[in-house]
Amino acid sequence: MNKSYNIFWYGLSFMIKSLIPLISLPWFAKYLNLEDFGTFALSIFFGTFISGLSNLGLLTVLERNYFEINRKHLRNYLFTIIFFVFCSLSLMILAVFSLKTSLSILIFRNNLIADFLIYGLLFSGVKSLNQYFYVYLKNEENGKIYSLISIFENAFNIILSLVFVINFQFGLKGFFSGQILGSLIVFIYFLFHFFNFSKCSLKLNLLSESLKLSLPLTPKIFFAVINTHFDRYMISLLSTLSGVGIFVIGQKLSNSIFIFMTTIQQIFSPKVYKKMFSKNKLEFNSIGKYLTPFFFLCILFAMPFSLFSKEILYLFFPQEFQQGSTVISILSILYVVYFFGKQPQLVYAKKTALISWLTFFSIFLNICLNIPFIFFYGFIGAAWATMIAGVISTLLNFYLGQKYTPIKYEKKLFIVLVYFIVVVLLNVLLESLIENNTLQIIFKTTSILILVLIGIFLKL
Repeated sequence: MNKSYNIFWYGLSFMIKSLIPLISLPWFAKYLNLEDFGTFALSIFFGTFISGLSNLGLLTVLERNYFEINRKHLRNYLFTIIFFVFCSLSLMILAVFSLKTSLSILIFRNNLIADFLIYGLLFSGVKSLNQYFYVYLKNEENGKIYSLISIFENAFNIILSLVFVINFQFGLKGFFSGQILGSLIVFIYFLFHFFNFSKCSLKLNLLSESLKLSLPLTPKIFFAVINTHFDRYMISLLSTLSGVGIFVIGQKLSNSIFIFMTTIQQIFSPKVYKKMFSKNKLEFNSIGKYLTPFFFLCILFAMPFSLFSKEILYLFFPQEFQQGSTVISILSILYVVYFFGKQPQLVYAKKTALISWLTFFSIFLNICLNIPFIFFYGFIGAAWATMIAGVISTLLNFYLGQKYTPIKYEKKLFIVLVYFIVVVLLNVLLESLIENNTLQIIFKTTSILILVLIGIFLKL
């Protein structure tokens, strides 16, 4: 009953949060140009990087330790982490404010985006603080509260941004300001909802133990941010800000697949941890079978979105943005493969240092592929390089996860994965070779119907 209840709320949350960019991005595209979206992407890259360092990997440790720490200490443990990260972020913001122009020239070779570095850091910082509360709610399996607050934050952010951009014509600064203000209001709500400040106390011993586990993850945060955003950075250096803008639009829309997978993760992740920590070996061995239907749901969503990306952009976006359809299709493969990287096998095995080394390898591979791919093929090359590097890194993560905490996946899961990858790659090829839209739509529709039949035949 509780599982079905959470599926409903997480599903509702996903549906609304997926519709928000589809509805709002075309409006923003009328008032913000491709260069604005490029500047936004670079500022978020910088903000995510600095806020990630400020968090010191504590989010991952909170998710894990929730199941080990005594229940009566959990709220104070959460309060201690929030207080520590807030202080860390505040120091970083002051430092960046003092050095913003120098940092802008040093990192991006462009002093015009200096002010936006602060906006990017404020937005990323507040969002990172909110994530601690969301993880706590997820582990409580409180899908309703999690989803309602998440929906409100996303919708409120966009509404405020639309008001600032359209009504007040604040441009890109309005786009940032609306989202910062919305997330800040949610953060304040979280503080008063979770904590009775007269009874809160700092659990420095728990913080110290958490930092011992989280500090090896800090390089992982460092590398992960660069790995995620390096393509945009290199496009800005080797190509144009417009190319960054097209890539970002394609990535934002394809990210709906990742959001869906993350929504599904809110359901299966606590159960996976419980099965891992269970003393019953049968529970542990059932993890693979338990994950199969969740993976099929991800494929069932990803395939239509990937195949019809060209039509989505045509219907909702100005013509200058429509080159992003290939980016969506290519990155959809990466986001589906990420399903295997979402399993907490190495964290459970306390191999946090190994996770950082894996992330280092991932960023090294990403850089090695992105530079030549972007140089020769622009933003399309960035999509291919990002996908190839991400898939290889996830496969290595999967191999090591299976070595230290083996999950007995069902073979039919991999049959569906191979079918998805083949169909998406064929679709990218056909769209470049065949101009007949009718034939393209027949291929896409038939491929989706076959997927449904495979699901029925394999009893997924």
